[in-house]
Amino acid sequence: MIMGAKTPTRSKVITIRTTNVRPEGTDEVVELEVEADRVDEAVPHFELLPTELLCRIFNYLELKERGVAERVCTRWHTVLTSRDCPLADVVVVNLFEPSVWVDTIAKNRYTTVKGTFVKDFDSLRNVFHHISTAHTAKLWFHTEDFARKCIDVIAEFLEVKCVDVYPYANVHILPYLQKKLPHLSALNMRPHSNQFHACGLQLPSFPDFSKLTTLILDNYGVEANFEIPKTVTSLDYSKREQTHYRALLPKLLHLSNLEYFTLSHADMSRPEDFGEFVRTVSKDHLPKLTILTLRMCKICALNLQGDEIGMNLKMIKFDLCYGNIASSIRDFLSFNPKLSILALNVLCNRESLDNACNICCELRRRRIGLHLSILQNYPEPKSAESAFFDLKPPTSFFYVLTKFEASFVEDNVLFRTLLMSGTFKVLREIKFVECDALTTDVLQHLSECAPTLRKIGVLSCTKPKDTDVIMFVASISARTAPHLQITWRRDRRIGSLAACYLALVHEHREMIKGKKARFFAKTFSESEEGEEIVIWERESGKTVQIRDYNDHQKYRTLGFIIGAESVRDEGPAAVMDELMAKLDCS
Repeated sequence: MIMGAKTPTRSKVITIRTTNVRPEGTDEVVELEVEADRVDEAVPHFELLPTELLCRIFNYLELKERGVAERVCTRWHTVLTSRDCPLADVVVVNLFEPSVWVDTIAKNRYTTVKGTFVKDFDSLRNVFHHISTAHTAKLWFHTEDFARKCIDVIAEFLEVKCVDVYPYANVHILPYLQKKLPHLSALNMRPHSNQFHACGLQLPSFPDFSKLTTLILDNYGVEANFEIPKTVTSLDYSKREQTHYRALLPKLLHLSNLEYFTLSHADMSRPEDFGEFVRTVSKDHLPKLTILTLRMCKICALNLQGDEIGMNLKMIKFDLCYGNIASSIRDFLSFNPKLSILALNVLCNRESLDNACNICCELRRRRIGLHLSILQNYPEPKSAESAFFDLKPPTSFFYVLTKFEASFVEDNVLFRTLLMSGTFKVLREIKFVECDALTTDVLQHLSECAPTLRKIGVLSCTKPKDTDVIMFVASISARTAPHLQITWRRDRRIGSLAACYLALVHEHREMIKGKKARFFAKTFSESEEGEEIVIWERESGKTVQIRDYNDHQKYRTLGFIIGAESVRDEGPAAVMDELMAKLDCS
């Protein structure tokens, strides 16, 4: 922020002090002294600042502050709006039609989407003078006219790689989008109105985007006579109607460059249906397909032999699928000689965990890694007896598990059985989300018996103490991985990494003997901040990074509602009114 200037009464030297807040959280003080023949009034000569220095200062301003700064003088206005010094780290720009915002999003108490009212598209253009690039532009609209105007402004001002299309009515804007932005590399489409939840929305046509590589179609019907662009390498398709995938299969035959494919909500419980799908995604039709994900699909055993079907998959993922999962897994193993990863996301029950354990011996023989995710979808009664007392993971489990995730798991017996009964040879990543079953003892075992760990996530788990992360500092010498990143996110009213760092350097100072330790407080934006501890061993160069933020918090997400505000909101939108007025004046 600009702290101002001080001009000595009898001096002929003007001193300008500015303070920049670096992303690392430290302050950088820059002083500029300029000789002046005469100092008549205490007004800083900002025109003497080099443009490069101005840009460095402006890079730390939020959008509201930039609106104020551009009114200081013509030069500042030019620098801020010439696109040579844009608002940094903008990843997503949301554009809302007022009726969508007022009738749906603003009424959703659980939404994290934020928006600021701008009165019209000319005001939006003034705002976009401060933004040159964004990875994704998201359009939330009822009418085609609004969507077209949004696309016009995006095409005029923003460089975007992806556009998300979220209609709340039966509106088809793809032809106009392709006309204005023909070189999009990613497209995400999903109708959001409740009227489309069950039956979805039909896609009448699909224009030929020349550089489209990523396509996500969620709840769209594809029965119409069109082809998906052959440039697509990643396709994610989902529709609530469980036989929807049949209309997609003929279109897949033309996607010879497809590498990643995700299919959701498909009923392939009949062997003939599942067999037709497998033949379609085989190497005869999709030779480059390497990653296949089946999400919430009903599947069955296949009456096919390995020599009948050939596939080039390197990874197959069964994400909350149901049916004859065990047989399907073995079938895909026989079809894919190049498979290196089997990923299973299962519900927290005995049958699912037995299936995962029973396949481990074959995975070890084939040198295939296992990614295992466990989801508990409802709380267990406190009086209920654990179903995992006699669960015994085989020795091969500890030789194939490379990634483990658990969400909302409450069963302590399950964690003791899976995570505390052996040494993990290849476990690289582990993550816990709101797991009451995660205790200090489990973390202690992982710090000692998982030497290959590279990433740990402990998110909103109440049982561990903040000082439990120190155990991973004590075991730094025994780890084989050169770097360990720990994401430790808890309510700061309970504890913080700052307190953990103080405990480390005072109460547990012997743990950092021969090591260096640093603490950083980071401010990413007005609403996003974080703390970080970094410890590294001098001799080996091994490091432990402990943080309470994720990578997404480093980036900005902006939202604008284009149109008159029907009801006065004295919240954040009111605070931004002054900015928008100033942007209009400029």
